[in-house]
Amino acid sequence: MKKYLLLVFGFILASIGLTYIIIYLNLLVMGYSFWEYINYLFNKIETIFFIVGYLLIIRKEKIMTYLYDILMNFNDKNTIYEYFDWNNDDLIINVKKVPLFKVDYKTLFELYTYKIKINKSFLKNNKYSYINKKINISNLFIITNGEKSLAIGTNENGIVEYKSTLNYEDEDYANRLSLSLNPISIKYKILTNNCCEYSLRDYKIKKEFLKKEFNKVYKNNETDRLKYYYLEVYDEVIDDVTLIIKRLIEGLDIELNKYDSLYNILKNNTSLIEK
Repeated sequence: MKKYLLLVFGFILASIGLTYIIIYLNLLVMGYSFWEYINYLFNKIETIFFIVGYLLIIRKEKIMTYLYDILMNFNDKNTIYEYFDWNNDDLIINVKKVPLFKVDYKTLFELYTYKIKINKSFLKNNKYSYINKKINISNLFIITNGEKSLAIGTNENGIVEYKSTLNYEDEDYANRLSLSLNPISIKYKILTNNCCEYSLRDYKIKKEFLKKEFNKVYKNNETDRLKYYYLEVYDEVIDDVTLIIKRLIEGLDIELNKYDSLYNILKNNTSLIEK
């Protein structure tokens, strides 16, 4: 509100000053030289009105832009889910008011992907806390590059602990609102390169289930079963158990679709995994 009042006040002062500057042009008709006209203006209060008003209009003051009634999913610190993958029993909060900042693609990607500590000077200048019975966030804000948006929650030390995508309506509004914003620079430090996992919930469940099963079978020295799992996934027979377990575990991150058949067999035949 203060910003807009100053802007209106600036227009009023500039308008008054400019009006009199134009009126004083008559002095040139009356015989004043150009430099006498300029000297006359510099001794008039109306000229000061114009200068002050102009400076108020063009001044560069940081104005906070807010979004209202935004849903965020802070159920899992280590995984970011798209809105269509949210569950009813997730920790979903309704934030009544949250600041929005426009950033470049690199900033959005790194905050999306890595464990980040944000510079305290940025947080101090953009302080906005969120506290309820289930969650306590020292600073909460949303970033967008105009195409993708992400909610960020930090602790008191600036370490990002919570991240959430937005629902379709909120993200669309954030992206449209960002058209009127200039990108800002956020200073931060990358703490680790493997913080947040971005995946569909079903994929994560499948990966955790299979990884647990593989490690259990390997630990129990059930060589034949491990070879069967490998055959079902890769349609290949090898005898090196160390290589089998290594490839089965690594494959969960890069070719999970190959495990569909084995996953369905194990889920539908609990007798295979409850020995």
